[in-house]
Amino acid sequence: MRLKPSCFNLNMFLRVFFLSFLISWNVQSEDDVPSPQPVTVYAASSLTAAFEDMKEPFQFQNPGIAITLSFGGSQQLRTQLELGARADLYVAADERQMILAQKSGIVREASELFAQNTLIVILPNQNSAKIEALQDLAKPGIKIVLAAPEVPVGNYSRLFLEKAAQQSAFPTDYKERVLANVVSEEPNVKQVAAKVQLDEADAGIVYGTDLTPEVAGKLKRLEIPAELNQLASYYIAVTKTCPEPKAAGKFIEFILAEPGQKILSNHGFIRVPKHH
Repeated sequence: MRLKPSCFNLNMFLRVFFLSFLISWNVQSEDDVPSPQPVTVYAASSLTAAFEDMKEPFQFQNPGIAITLSFGGSQQLRTQLELGARADLYVAADERQMILAQKSGIVREASELFAQNTLIVILPNQNSAKIEALQDLAKPGIKIVLAAPEVPVGNYSRLFLEKAAQQSAFPTDYKERVLANVVSEEPNVKQVAAKVQLDEADAGIVYGTDLTPEVAGKLKRLEIPAELNQLASYYIAVTKTCPEPKAAGKFIEFILAEPGQKILSNHGFIRVPKHH
């Protein structure tokens, strides 16, 4: 039976209306889904592997936040922020850099200590310089690479040399003799490790966490005893330009809580006492 024109027109109208409604509802539904809040983290290069491992579980717990990680020397990152770079969180490998960041007004006053680290000496696998003890670093002709003095690990390295020079097992001019052997000063700890791995130096001083499984087979480790070692402390703070401090604070909470502390511990960092 043929439909009357009026019935046919009504049927077509209803179909078009219903289809338009579905399209409109779908577009509106997509628009209603908020975009993740971006949080950019400027972090010390020694935290690279640990923070990369934190990203996925954090975002799983916080689907409304998208983390972007950028790594470098603590002093480099601080300088970039002072020159106008935008980030939501600043993470330094020592308290000195965090205090400088607070004084220059790029971060909020409150910062959190969340992890610690220690120093080791690394050597190329073949160890052609035949370095067997810390005292050997002072021998003439040894090629040493350190981080620059303003870099946290570079500062810690020089404090270790000062402390060693005060011990009877070391010459009183130990620090001066070791520094005389320095052939390169690097802007971050990763580049110190890279120079030694490439056999461009006989030894370097890095954090214990820098001897990762990826490079462990290419480098030898020379321990620095606890009485001479320096405890590196890591601090994190929200920047003053952060538009969403609550979102940035969620990442700090994750780091301080058990999931974040476990990841740091798995990468060789020392846990800090629990906050009460």
